[in-house]
Amino acid sequence: MLCQVVLTVACSLDSELSPDIPANAVSNADDDDAGRKRRAKKLAPTPTVKTETHPDPHASERGPYNEDDPWSGYLWIAKNGEGTTLTVSKSFALKTFEEPVCIRGSVAATTDSSGNAMVGMNVNQDDRSDAPPLALVPRLEGMQVEVQGNAASPLRVQVAARDGTTNPDARWCAAVPGAGGFIPWTAFNTACWDGSGKAYKNEEISGAMLLVPGSAHSPVAYDFCLRRLAESDGPTPGVGAGSAPPEDD
Repeated sequence: MLCQVVLTVACSLDSELSPDIPANAVSNADDDDAGRKRRAKKLAPTPTVKTETHPDPHASERGPYNEDDPWSGYLWIAKNGEGTTLTVSKSFALKTFEEPVCIRGSVAATTDSSGNAMVGMNVNQDDRSDAPPLALVPRLEGMQVEVQGNAASPLRVQVAARDGTTNPDARWCAAVPGAGGFIPWTAFNTACWDGSGKAYKNEEISGAMLLVPGSAHSPVAYDFCLRRLAESDGPTPGVGAGSAPPEDD
């Protein structure tokens, strides 16, 4: 009988040390609390840390970096609508936004007038190649828009939240007259072409842009330069009529 008890205890100890049986499945009176805690810690899975990221959707068409307090971020270009063309000036290749960035081309006609061409900027982004565009809430009264050229094509200024590309309720626009000027936030809504949209109410934004809207009937030619796109409390003195865009092959 004594031999049988010894063999039973030995088998129990061998089972506890077996790698095929989890430690928390073994109950042994001789095992102390510290030992159980050490084994449990060793076998516990490593927690997964989830980090939310917002990659730059315009990283492949990124231009110079712009700092115009309180906004800072990279400029970018984009076009939509099959057949829409866009050519950008050499100043787009500069490291910093020190000269006007000009775009020209034609916005193709689409059945739903969804074609467009634009030059924009991220408004809260660090100056490094892998920096994602972040959002911010505007704290001034509106935007200062300065345009050179225009070639009689209609222009809109637009701001958008991070999901503004796919969510029409997360982008707000306003018409840009002539060479631009100060445009208060009260002029922005989600359907600025007829004023039927929702008014902008100081929601957070991640980008601002100048765009040429397309038509359902015929292509829209455009040729203009962006001189400034910035948050502002009022008009900038001396901003008058625009002149023709500079030559840039």
